[in-house]
Amino acid sequence: MPAILIPLDGSRFAESAIPLGVTVANALDAEIHLVRVHELVALPAMDAVTPLPIVDSAMEEASRQQQRLELEASAADLRKLSHRPVHAALLEGSVVHALIEYARVNHASAIVTSTHGRSGIARAALGSVAEELARACGLPVLLLHPSDGQAPAAPPTFEHVLVPLDGSALSEAILPPALALLSGARRVTLFRMVAPVTMDLAPTPMPIAMSDPVSLEAEMVAAKAYLERVADTLTPQGYRVHVDVAANVAAPSAIEQAAASCAPDFIAIATHGRSGFSRLIMGSVAESLVARSRIPVMAFHPPGG
Repeated sequence: MPAILIPLDGSRFAESAIPLGVTVANALDAEIHLVRVHELVALPAMDAVTPLPIVDSAMEEASRQQQRLELEASAADLRKLSHRPVHAALLEGSVVHALIEYARVNHASAIVTSTHGRSGIARAALGSVAEELARACGLPVLLLHPSDGQAPAAPPTFEHVLVPLDGSALSEAILPPALALLSGARRVTLFRMVAPVTMDLAPTPMPIAMSDPVSLEAEMVAAKAYLERVADTLTPQGYRVHVDVAANVAAPSAIEQAAASCAPDFIAIATHGRSGFSRLIMGSVAESLVARSRIPVMAFHPPGG
């Protein structure tokens, strides 16, 4: 049976991802693995003679035991609410390496995590560590930015997904893992951003560039035709597909506007393609997208991307 990993760190924010993980596990008929990476407890160095932090073995073992008890308690609570098999594992080592290795050994299908917590797990969901995690694990990573640290009362329902594409096969690699989560109405909004084409006017002491409406219209028509070709492959499979094309110079705001318009249950995007979309799940742009949308974002780094 496949596995869904939900990294925890003992905080309410990290636990906010559990209902989302249950939704994913139900969709994929998977086990749920609650995992926590134990971080070394060290005392500050005493003086210049002993510059390295001091590890108190008794304190270290007590911390490890406390984290194990907290993890087992979370697993016990989840078993009361879900019929899915639930496992708990306390891992050792660096956050990213430990999660990737555990995912590999346990044949994980996805990782579901909150983007805020109180330890290294928060950093594992955003920035350079997230890029390393997505690239190295080769799995879809679902990111959730909880607004107040409170988990929803029940696992959310995924009936509608917004999928930004850029015309490349790599960007389309997000479709299978995203569509696998849909139930109910199974709605898909395919979105493509077109950057306005500029043209230089006659040479002047101060060069002026302006948008070329004819070229922009041609690009918009071509983008819509591309999305409709992709839609034609999905409709026979029972998906209700809508296509949306917008002119914008900033990919993050374009996606946010598309999401505000169509109100999807989650956004799914490949982290590499042939345009700026490859940067959307990395660094500050991803943080903005996840934080401002208040809906989950699935990031996937396809092989070869």
